[in-house]
Amino acid sequence: MSRCAGKMVRSCYPHGAGGHQAAAFRRQSEQRLARHRWRQPRRHQAANEPGRRVKAAATDQGVALVLELELEFGLRAEEGIRSVESLADWLRALTNPLSDGYVTIIHGTKGGKTRRSPPLDRERAADLVRRAIEFSRQHRGRLVRKQGMKKAMARYHYVTDKAGMTGENAPHSLRYWYTTEHLRRLKVAGIARREAAAAASTWLGHGDGRGTWVELVYGRKALNEAEV
Repeated sequence: MSRCAGKMVRSCYPHGAGGHQAAAFRRQSEQRLARHRWRQPRRHQAANEPGRRVKAAATDQGVALVLELELEFGLRAEEGIRSVESLADWLRALTNPLSDGYVTIIHGTKGGKTRRSPPLDRERAADLVRRAIEFSRQHRGRLVRKQGMKKAMARYHYVTDKAGMTGENAPHSLRYWYTTEHLRRLKVAGIARREAAAAASTWLGHGDGRGTWVELVYGRKALNEAEV
């Protein structure tokens, strides 16, 4: 166990793994990477381009807020849509000076796994959450103004497609940017590569056991740049 950005995280390798076991684990991670290469945007700079989010806002301000939440907290699409159920709690966590600023992500998570994740910028995140709360109050408690998750997701994809958020610019690229930025900051702070990847994996909801996978898919460029 070692401290990483104020949080306890475990090594991304199995407990007690020797050299041969670690090598085998890495080979397995590389094989998983090969199966998931389509997830990795070719240019990580494209992920944070605001122009397409502006286009999305012109069509649907609620969907645009969801996209901002995805970027700020590393959310998946369904997590962003359903975050409206947690916004009040998130605002308290972000504005309480005694809090570490991490928010608890409960609704819409993969496999129903709850996690705690830090924002990219605490002050900006608090302002974003306030705007999302105000918007939801004006629209029957929703960010995406469709009843039911199936219709809400259909509206979300319609708006993002119309805004040109497809391929390497798809909404998932916002989660990619969130991850690479946190990895870069952790590395600059002197956190070891494996520990940084394990922490980011936990914040994404993968669990720290997939730290190597996160490093390969999301973080190789960010971690290498931070070492320069």
